Amino acid sequence: MPCPTKSFCCPGSSVLRTEAEFSSYSSEIIQLSREFGDPGLKGQLEIRDNQLFRALDRFLAGEAPRLETELPPSDAFKESVHRWLPVYNISVNMATPVEWVNSRRTTKDAIRKEVEQIYRGYTAANIPFEEIRKREALGFGQGIVEVGKQCLRRMAGLEPIPTEVDLVSLLMPSTLGTLVHVLRERLGLSYLEAAAGAEKFLLSDHVKLTPMADITSKLHAGIAMSCRGSTPRMPKASDSYDIQHIATFAPYVDVMITDGFFADLCNQRRLRVGDPYHTQIRSLGQKEVPDFMDEIARLVREAPQATLADRIWDAIEEGGFHQEMAERFATYLRERRVDPPDSIDGG
Repeated sequence: MPCPTKSFCCPGSSVLRTEAEFSSYSSEIIQLSREFGDPGLKGQLEIRDNQLFRALDRFLAGEAPRLETELPPSDAFKESVHRWLPVYNISVNMATPVEWVNSRRTTKDAIRKEVEQIYRGYTAANIPFEEIRKREALGFGQGIVEVGKQCLRRMAGLEPIPTEVDLVSLLMPSTLGTLVHVLRERLGLSYLEAAAGAEKFLLSDHVKLTPMADITSKLHAGIAMSCRGSTPRMPKASDSYDIQHIATFAPYVDVMITDGFFADLCNQRRLRVGDPYHTQIRSLGQKEVPDFMDEIARLVREAPQATLADRIWDAIEEGGFHQEMAERFATYLRERRVDPPDSIDGG
């Protein structure tokens, strides 16, 4: 449902689709987001770069680092969420090649082992939450630097390219490479000067305070702390995708549904992940459904578009437009010897 600044829906993000591909119910999970009115979310890398380049503007202008809390919806959505949805949608689910899915599954498990080793190091050194958060925030920019340098080494033939890597991806500029280009164009720097400037920016507080870096660092620090004590909760293979999903999209929505563990984690007093963005992060067990439905009703009531949308919808229904279009579509299919689905043919 439309809301004042955001969209209420079941968004089918690139992170969600990738995670769904590991399940035997992948088609059903992807279809669910379409049934709920997928608003068309952009990929997490594009959203990250939108945040980074605004931070770069502040960095170059000499402004103090700050956390953006009022983010433009255009960061995350392909088109305006405040629009009238079409009566019919035609979509195609192109299955990801099995070898790509298997490669991602292998990478997913490798990441879990690497993260667990890092968390164990934090525990062994008894590093407190805030220090872990700072290290993880710095690591956000360091990761972008390392990925960019790795791409350059592979393109120059200085590092072997793993067989599972899509060679086409090497033709796309990395974020580091794009930053170098922007700095050369804006400031007239040499390549080496621009490369040094890009790395300095990526390791700065400006990047640490981008929403994605801030949320990611808090979640990693929170999970690292949960690995301690008499009943430690060790990292799971799915954690990396959950962290990506929350860190990427939470700042752009009113309500985000996660599993119970991540809902509790996000709402811990020292994290409060959704608060800066006025986002409610919650789980949705069977007993929580009535309260959740009340929350949906509240969002609809408070949306300035809701009353007008209801009036327009009622007028269209009373005028018979939907019924006429459904019959035309059903006739079109029958003429081509295709049985209309029940939802169209009198459903």
